Amino acid sequence: LYIVAKRFNVEMQHLKRWNPNSAKALKPGQVLTVYKPH
Repeated sequence: LYIVAKRFNVEMQHLKRWNPNSAKALKPGQVLTVYKPH
């Protein structure tokens, strides 16, 4: 999640909150929710 957070300029804790089922491990092809920063 760290690399995804950095790429989209969001905090990793936010990614975990927005995607609770993905907090442990990501799988290829998995869809994540990322909200645009203000």
